[in-house]
Amino acid sequence: MTKRTIPNYIKPFLKIYHHITKKEKNILNAKSNLDYKLYQQRKFILKENAKLMRGQHSELPFTQPVDFGMFEHWKTKDLFNIKKDVILPTVPDIQTPHNIHQNILIQIINSCFSPLKSIPSITSFQKPYLYYLQMIRHSKIMIIFKRQERSFTPSMFVDIGSRVLKPDVLKLALKTTIFQDMSNFEILEKISHNDGKIWEEINSTRDDLVDNIKEKVDVVNRENQSVPDMNPKETNTFFKKLRNDKVEIEDVPHDLEFNTFYTLDIKRLDEELISKLDSLDIVGVRLSIHEPFIRRKLTSLINSLNKGNSFDEMIKLAKEKDKKDTGFDLFIRKLAAKNLIHVKFNKLKNAIYLLK
Repeated sequence: MTKRTIPNYIKPFLKIYHHITKKEKNILNAKSNLDYKLYQQRKFILKENAKLMRGQHSELPFTQPVDFGMFEHWKTKDLFNIKKDVILPTVPDIQTPHNIHQNILIQIINSCFSPLKSIPSITSFQKPYLYYLQMIRHSKIMIIFKRQERSFTPSMFVDIGSRVLKPDVLKLALKTTIFQDMSNFEILEKISHNDGKIWEEINSTRDDLVDNIKEKVDVVNRENQSVPDMNPKETNTFFKKLRNDKVEIEDVPHDLEFNTFYTLDIKRLDEELISKLDSLDIVGVRLSIHEPFIRRKLTSLINSLNKGNSFDEMIKLAKEKDKKDTGFDLFIRKLAAKNLIHVKFNKLKNAIYLLK
């Protein structure tokens, strides 16, 4: 695995952040200080999806062999060692001497400045990679949205399962779907043998959704101005205060501003769920046209996309209203209203991307 480096101008801030988050752990985790808005929206969507898994299917369960997919080759203890309602493993890349909050930040910084070009044979990378491969293969509707956050934002200290801890891993997984004829296990086996050719092909693949997952990390001051370099004199003075344990969160002169990304695998669409999308800054939506219902609904859009004039067709779809409108029709109109009107195929043309 190539050594991943953190820019020098960010390192002093991480030192400050490590000390503050360690000292203020109880305060940062206090429920009274947490912004639960995004958390509750995400919980609502997951709750709606979960209803489909609680006996609301007409067919009987387990009448056919169960497809365990990516979990087929996992040890039993690993299968049941997953925290409730947590999608991604929260095992940090670097265990010590950093605390968990700093590790999340380091993963975001690494993904921005030293993105992975291959998946190393390390469980904390392979598990999310396989998870994303599985989700992309089987998801009918996948939404990726973002938030601009600060390192001391209360939501950074909430366990939001849909948060993408390693955006570069998600990007590699999206590009890996060019190997549709290979199972996830075959892909993992191939990359475990460090097959350079497969990573060459993956990295050279152009993917419009990947291009829209734009990461950024900036050091900012109290006036929200970007700070290319932290003032050495100011930094030294601050470190003296740190050593004397005389620093509170409000004393920190700088903060780190960055984009965080989230994934949602939508199982069912209804008006209430669609209305929850209003407050989300959606980066892109992936629609699987292997799904007969979606393909039927988007036939005219797919034909227009093949002819190169999908923009007009998307506008037309967005304006059409009918008394028999389904949740999917409302969903498409909602996306168009949010300016997601640029339509692209993925590499294999088995999915459509709706982008800004």
